Amino acid sequence: MVELSTFDIWFYVFIGIVMSLGGFFIFHYYQIWAKRQLENLDSSLVRASGLILFASFGITLTGMLIIYVFGYMLISIYFK
Repeated sequence: MVELSTFDIWFYVFIGIVMSLGGFFIFHYYQIWAKRQLENLDSSLVRASGLILFASFGITLTGMLIIYVFGYMLISIYFK
């Protein structure tokens, strides 16, 4: 079993934060772009919107899970 250093755990928490914010900003800015494109309603845009929403939601949830797991490790290290 591999032991993680404190630096490794902080790094994974940072990656989780970046993933969470990245998924949110993909969702947010894609919605702004999609509203501008909706003058000509196309079914491919609607399908692409669903795919982008699903992917950005998945990225955000994965980042939150990483933060939860490794954040719990950090709390247990500092508050023994």
